[in-house]
Amino acid sequence: MRRGFTLLEVLVTMGLMAILLPVVMQGVSLSARAGTMARRTSEATQLAQSKLAELSTTTQTLPGSSNGDFGTDFPGYSWTATVTARDIGLTEIDVRVTWQSRSEDHNVDLATMIYKQTQ
Repeated sequence: MRRGFTLLEVLVTMGLMAILLPVVMQGVSLSARAGTMARRTSEATQLAQSKLAELSTTTQTLPGSSNGDFGTDFPGYSWTATVTARDIGLTEIDVRVTWQSRSEDHNVDLATMIYKQTQ
């Protein structure tokens, strides 16, 4: 007795594969995009923390705005900082790191308040 698949079984299997394969591939594509977005957001958060620490420990706490990028180490990321005097000795520093992904702008915002005693 010969064992094998009938033509009907092969056609049914191919039909199921034709239905399931696009769904599976879309799921893989979606998870890859989500992973990339998570990585980029994490990098942007670290860059914003670094820039915020740099600005709050230097004498660049005069009110105003500044901007720049992170050079060749982190291409595609740029930053904008705003320093605002809030109260006597109290200064707010806001940092926004921006990048583009799939023709859309994304950003991470961090802020801190620093106190410098006036004499």
